[in-house]
Amino acid sequence: MDTNRNGITGESVVDRFTLTTTYTPTIGPEGTGYMAAAYPYEDIDLSDGDPDVVSVLPGSDDGAAFMDLGSNTFTLYGTQYTGTQLLASSNGLIAALNVPVGTASYSNNDLTTSPPQRMLAVLWDDWIAYPGPPAALPCSAL
Repeated sequence: MDTNRNGITGESVVDRFTLTTTYTPTIGPEGTGYMAAAYPYEDIDLSDGDPDVVSVLPGSDDGAAFMDLGSNTFTLYGTQYTGTQLLASSNGLIAALNVPVGTASYSNNDLTTSPPQRMLAVLWDDWIAYPGPPAALPCSAL
């Protein structure tokens, strides 16, 4: 390293750089208590037909379908959802709905104005890949 730019690297005093940082392994909690954190990868093999594994949109492009939770519940920001109040889209969105309005939008944005309902948008993008050269593909996830 040549921090003083005199053309001589490794000078004991002048070519020294010190950086002090703070590592925070979590983000939050925010106002409602939710936190984000890094967790080790879990290799979970989910295969269609296995117990408790369902496909709600097989072969769908830009589609959405309600997931039947049965008697199970899901709480997001203090609102409890049950039955068919979770809507999954083929574009990586899961909407938590109190009213049957959903989105299958493949065009992601900053979530400040659209979609209006509460969303889990971890994988929001257009996930369908069509054959052909990349320039001919209508997908943004390629």
